[in-house]
Amino acid sequence: MSLIKIDTFPKTSFAGIDALRLFAALIVMMYHFSYLHLLDGSYAELLKKETSDKASPIFHFGWVGVQIFFVISGILIYKSAANSSASRFVMNRVFRLVPAIWICAPISIAIGVYLGEMSGYAAIRPLIHALLFVPVGPWPDGVYWTLGIECVFYALVAVCLYFGKLSYVKITIFSLSIFSCIFWVSFYFLKSDYDLFDFLRGNRYFELLMLQHAPYFALGVLLFEIISGSRLTPAAMALAIICIVGAWFEIWAVNDEINHIASDNQSAITPIAVWSISIATLAWCLKRNIFPRKKASAILRFLGLITYPLYLIHGQLGILVIFATVALGAGVYLAITVAVMTCLAAAGAITYGPERMIGKYLKARTDIPMAVPGS
Repeated sequence: MSLIKIDTFPKTSFAGIDALRLFAALIVMMYHFSYLHLLDGSYAELLKKETSDKASPIFHFGWVGVQIFFVISGILIYKSAANSSASRFVMNRVFRLVPAIWICAPISIAIGVYLGEMSGYAAIRPLIHALLFVPVGPWPDGVYWTLGIECVFYALVAVCLYFGKLSYVKITIFSLSIFSCIFWVSFYFLKSDYDLFDFLRGNRYFELLMLQHAPYFALGVLLFEIISGSRLTPAAMALAIICIVGAWFEIWAVNDEINHIASDNQSAITPIAVWSISIATLAWCLKRNIFPRKKASAILRFLGLITYPLYLIHGQLGILVIFATVALGAGVYLAITVAVMTCLAAAGAITYGPERMIGKYLKARTDIPMAVPGS
């Protein structure tokens, strides 16, 4: 199945991906700190003892950073698989994912126990789920839900590589995207008439079938083919439109759910626009193959690499810092600023400290070349 004629894989600058990864991680973090965690039923009650600050709607759209991550994953994983065997691909994923989990999950659990969110015994199960990449909860932090989706996509790619057909990845992910688009359009128009749609929307096992998020990964695959090949075929254009429509309706559904949880009325236009502009800008950067100056490229690479541990650790660590800073007399928004800087520093330290050492330790015990960092 060749939607785009590809002869070679030219040298491509992925600085745009690193910049977008940082943007996505930051807006997710700000969504948690300045909106979700200040709502009733979250961490709000404890904070209200110290401050009267309310949730800010400025970053209500920040959750859409996850949907941006999924597109980026589609690009990088397809690139990683393009010239790889199944075993090499799987081990490269292990080298990339495992070290940060081994570091961040115990830290998040320890903070959760300290904050009284869980007892010592109750913390064992989420820790095991995280360390073993169990795709269903409980987990040390809610953000771990995305790892299960990512791992299903990795498994799909690995199986296709095992059978020696990378084209099967495209056939499968594009087929899932078509069904996903049908599901989300049907959900939009029929959810009030059929409870089945609400049941499926909230069912973790249905979510792991990728019928909810396939369009994002498929768009990533399409983007990589576009920047690596020649002309865009009508079939690829049609699939891109289907994926974008499916993505827009999924974003609308998530926004609607968050409004319901938050008793809010934020428009879905903002997250849809942020996601669309982000992906369009990324596509432009990749197609133009922009290579920044060496120093700027190194900085972007550093910032891109820290986004994975930043995503994993920011929830619990950030809340701990916010509580501590507010207890010292600071307002919530100053506390959020301190929390953001602390999480960035911690992520950088993890990336270039224990994560790198564990990665080298694992690599030394295999004969399979390590993946390009951050891919």
